[in-house]
Amino acid sequence: MAEIVIRDTEVKVTDVLRMIGDGFTYGQIVDKYPKLAIADIMMSAKVAEEIIGSMVKIRGNNLSNLQMEFVFKNGRFQSLEELQEKHPRAFEKWNTAEDNNLVSLYKSGKTVKEIATILQRSIGSIRARLLKFGLIEAS
Repeated sequence: MAEIVIRDTEVKVTDVLRMIGDGFTYGQIVDKYPKLAIADIMMSAKVAEEIIGSMVKIRGNNLSNLQMEFVFKNGRFQSLEELQEKHPRAFEKWNTAEDNNLVSLYKSGKTVKEIATILQRSIGSIRARLLKFGLIEAS
């Protein structure tokens, strides 16, 4: 796995983020890594925010009910923007009308691929939903 190093300090962004997550203050982090400036720590958090914002879909609005979905394609993270270019409704919450439409399309003989195109969702999400409703079996 590639590591992101801060400037010429040899300190990894992940090390800084781990310390932040463990409750260390910025001052304590700088004490441990004297080559760092407070701005370096802030930039580490910004890098993490950008990665999470482009590659992870977070559901829920509090830490006790937090869910993260990671998007992979061919063994690598795929940005949500990339995914939503192909499937505009990717990661949007399903509603009752859409569920009913899914079931109706499936029962009318449409293929999973056709349904995915019609509903602007990924094939995987259509299969998962059909499985949830007991219309297909896990493969």
